[in-house]
Amino acid sequence: MTERSVRLSFLFATTRVTQGLKRHFDERARAHGLTYSRARLLTLVARNPGVTQAELARLMEVEPPTMKHLLDGLEEGGFVQRCPVEGNRRANQVFLTERAETEHAGILRFLEDLAEELFDDVPDEDLAGALRLLDRISAKLAGESS
Repeated sequence: MTERSVRLSFLFATTRVTQGLKRHFDERARAHGLTYSRARLLTLVARNPGVTQAELARLMEVEPPTMKHLLDGLEEGGFVQRCPVEGNRRANQVFLTERAETEHAGILRFLEDLAEELFDDVPDEDLAGALRLLDRISAKLAGESS
């Protein structure tokens, strides 16, 4: 394979893997009443209690209206609550509800199970190398040259 064809093959393979992971994730997340985007959002809120909607939009790389829509669905489902930021009535902080705390533990378990299923025969060194490569690609996509 030429250098060009390897690079193109890698590009298409990462896209295919990403789509497959998302589809597989969505199938399993439905059992928790979630989608990939909502589960990812819950995980971010769990790691950053009180984070603002604007910061969540930045972290998930989505537009503010998209974030509002995602949060509306999670709030309607009883997973999050939004509270106004003191001194800034236009901004909202986001917190997990008690239900979300319970559901989040189940989501983490199913993520661990999924990782075990997919990577049980892959050496940790290979995963670490792949992660470094994906981080470099992500940095380039974000406009940070390395």
